[in-house]
Amino acid sequence: MNTLEIINLIKRRLGKFEEFDKDNNKLVFGNKKAKIDRIYFCWRLTLDILKELNSDKNTLIICHEPVLFNIKYSLTPEYDNNLINSNKEKLNIIKSSNINIARFHLSLDSSPYGTNATLIEKMNLVEKKHFDYFSICELKNSETAEDFLKKIKKSLKLPFINLTGDKNKRLKKVLIIAGGGANKEFVSFALSNKCDAIVSGDSYMESKYLAYENNMLLIDIGHQNSEVLGVENFAEIIKNDLIGKDIQINFIGNKDIEIIC
Repeated sequence: MNTLEIINLIKRRLGKFEEFDKDNNKLVFGNKKAKIDRIYFCWRLTLDILKELNSDKNTLIICHEPVLFNIKYSLTPEYDNNLINSNKEKLNIIKSSNINIARFHLSLDSSPYGTNATLIEKMNLVEKKHFDYFSICELKNSETAEDFLKKIKKSLKLPFINLTGDKNKRLKKVLIIAGGGANKEFVSFALSNKCDAIVSGDSYMESKYLAYENNMLLIDIGHQNSEVLGVENFAEIIKNDLIGKDIQINFIGNKDIEIIC
């Protein structure tokens, strides 16, 4: 199979394709006609991973996060080309190896096999209403935030969870957003839908106070932690689809760069 055939298969598996995010759901480097014999899935294609793969023109990498750092709004435009050494190193490797790289962002977040759906399944929640790449869910039984956090920390294998609010508050209805979702807009949306908490991968100080002053919890499990299981799950879906095609498929986990001190 060539690159384009595999990408079309992935798009079909993703289901609803996010047209307004099409620039982040496509082949970003490489040749559509290249014959592929190795596929690697990863959450973020770091420079370390790119160096370790020793890839060539027959390799396709599927990632969720951007390949290069966008510094369009940098405060130091006169130094940008010299500062972001990892961008230059990545581009040199990509050019010399002729590797193929595709990125799927919101389409993977909203997929029935993707980041948000996998997060909901792993937390053993019941989805009540689906909104593209986020969902209103319910716990099967009402319980305190402290008990809920213990369970999801174990099931998601999390080193830590950032909680804003009262750990003794009882939870039943929660808004789930894999990735960076705990902004003011989502907090107000959750409040208008009478949610007890938001579970997401990022949180911001103003959002924390907005939630806190309105008696709603913010549960921040980390951006990477909230999405990586969904990428791994989707890799397994594609692996099963390509059985018998003589294509090697692997998922590569990102190391955790945050340190608990």
